[in-house]
Amino acid sequence: RRRRPTRRPPPPSGSSTVLIRADWIVPVVSPPLAKGAVLIRDGVIEAVGPVRAVEPPGGAIEIDLGEVILIPGLIDSHCHLEWALTAGVSKPAPFPAWLGGFAARSQELDMHHRERAARWGALMALVCGTTTVADSGPSGAASPAISEAGMRGTVHLEIFGREHGRDALDRAIQ
Repeated sequence: RRRRPTRRPPPPSGSSTVLIRADWIVPVVSPPLAKGAVLIRDGVIEAVGPVRAVEPPGGAIEIDLGEVILIPGLIDSHCHLEWALTAGVSKPAPFPAWLGGFAARSQELDMHHRERAARWGALMALVCGTTTVADSGPSGAASPAISEAGMRGTVHLEIFGREHGRDALDRAIQ
């Protein structure tokens, strides 16, 4: 008989301690655990082990995920959150031609659109299990998106070639 995930409502005090149970837990540094539990206090993993060995303190939020495999958050070491909504803006082509077309079209996006796309990209990353990113974008729009989504990450500028400023854009579009 299949078990459904259950969730107890959080206590009125707004506890910052959560116990998560799952049929399988895959820790980072030890073998997978059948019928495992993870205890998280103030956003830090405090204990991982068999359900019978990890007791929730009073007032903890308890979540039973049921028949799932709980894994650590994934890391995307090269992403472009602010381009999350740009699929199809450049015709398929070899990379240099595609990049030139993309660079030309991307100039049509203002900061408002880049920020909204970065927020969407961060949420989609979380849905797919990614909790940490290294974002390469030209505007920094990913920085607030990462923070607002509760993710971890870095934001840096990606540079192609030796040209600077408008010369770099013109060269990419050629």
